[in-house]
Amino acid sequence: MIQSNSDFCYCIDVPATSANLGPGFDCFGLALQLYNKFIFKVSDNYPGHVSLKANFPLNQNIRNNLIYKAYAHTLDCIGYKNNFGININVISDIPSARGLGSSATAVVAGVLAAGAVSGTNLRLSEAIEIATEIEGHPDNVAPAILGGMTLSIQERTSVYSQKIEWPDDLAILVGIPEVKVRTQSARRVLPRHVSFEDAVFNLRRASLLISSLVKRDWRGLSIAMHDSLHQDARSSLIPGLNKVLNACREAGAIGAVLSGSGPCILSVMPAFHQNTIHAVAEAIERTWQQYKVEVEVKQLAVQRMTTKVRAISLEEYNHLIDREWETDL
Repeated sequence: MIQSNSDFCYCIDVPATSANLGPGFDCFGLALQLYNKFIFKVSDNYPGHVSLKANFPLNQNIRNNLIYKAYAHTLDCIGYKNNFGININVISDIPSARGLGSSATAVVAGVLAAGAVSGTNLRLSEAIEIATEIEGHPDNVAPAILGGMTLSIQERTSVYSQKIEWPDDLAILVGIPEVKVRTQSARRVLPRHVSFEDAVFNLRRASLLISSLVKRDWRGLSIAMHDSLHQDARSSLIPGLNKVLNACREAGAIGAVLSGSGPCILSVMPAFHQNTIHAVAEAIERTWQQYKVEVEVKQLAVQRMTTKVRAISLEEYNHLIDREWETDL
């Protein structure tokens, strides 16, 4: 198969993300080395044609899919008009509706692909702002684009994100239970008003969390990784959540928190304490088993690099998509 001058292929690996990290509600986010791979082919051989294939069941029309909507919206924002046909292929390793930023990967992939297809050198801040407009908040899309840990503030007309260095000597365990929590459901259970005391509780700990990471103060980090704004409300959706978090700390974790809106949890411990890592993993499995919830525990490193779009040959494209797919409806 020969690639014409108007055929362009791109590959984007977008990392999973864990938002909030306890006290940083809708603000803190952390990119992890677990990825969704998005493979695009753009061509004028079939003008206006759009297709989507994935390694998981699809339940909506392509033009309502978040990847394509983000792609089309970004082209509109750029002011780029074309009638290219586009084939989108997704290889997903990030479980959906688990609090690991699966929807954010779709948005980020669409935004970055539009930048590549249009030949627009999107600034990282522009990509984050467009992605935030689509996703609704920046806590997942910012680390998915920038990598590492990010602190993001959404203002009326802009988003400000800052990257925070995550210490090398902290290990991360993610507990992924066989429970799904949709973001909309997790938002609905949140209180419409919070007390002054709860707001101050989180403000103090969010500040301490950043300081403790910079100073590598694990006692301070342990104090900081708690929340009074969202975790208790969301525990009603996740069997045994608080007992699992407590079991992690009792097994030696520095801190354990709900990952995003859940149901996954993220636990942090010293990287060189292998016995502690094993003990925490066993505590997660054992405690959730008491609630008859199956769980997979993964040790994940932080994805530190900025997410890039990689131009690929048609041969590589064909190699990557040589698999069984679920097709768009």
